[in-house]
Amino acid sequence: MSEVMIITMDEDYSTLSTAEQEMQDACVDLNAYAIRVRDKVGDDLAAQQRVLNSLDPCEAATSKLEELVRTGAYK
Repeated sequence: MSEVMIITMDEDYSTLSTAEQEMQDACVDLNAYAIRVRDKVGDDLAAQQRVLNSLDPCEAATSKLEELVRTGAYK
């Protein structure tokens, strides 16, 4: 369990929890593809295209969460 996940279990950290959920939602295709690669399931061109299309939103959501954690702005 990540430090962010532990912190977001507290209702006082709803901003952080929301940012974490946004990151998870934005990165779902990348995470699913990473699991496919790890498990050596095989190539899926449609999945690769979904990953490419999701990279910018995933990066933006990840950066937002990192900034909240770095600055403590979620308190």
